[in-house]
Amino acid sequence: MKTSLNRFKNRPATRLGWWGFGFGIGMILWMTLASVFAAAIRPWLSSINSPLAAPDFGVGMGFVLMVFGLFALVCCVTAIFKGERSWAVWVGLVPVAMFLFMLIADLLTAG
Repeated sequence: MKTSLNRFKNRPATRLGWWGFGFGIGMILWMTLASVFAAAIRPWLSSINSPLAAPDFGVGMGFVLMVFGLFALVCCVTAIFKGERSWAVWVGLVPVAMFLFMLIADLLTAG
């Protein structure tokens, strides 16, 4: 492993660190949007018989969330291996870790 490029309190020194942070925050924002859609907007769309209330729309939102998670994981882990130690990289990994823990728990308790 290389020497660290910066300390924990500093901003990211690499573009990968910033991208990982951005994708992690994007996961949080997208999950918030998906939750609001599922709780408030989708029931309203169902009441007016809109085609956007179909389950396919929610599946697509989940797929986008997985893409955000994959990109955040790749960017953050690559930045860490390059020596990035900024707080932003670790913050970008928190939503990915939460998503992976929920996915593993769901798969273990599905049967």
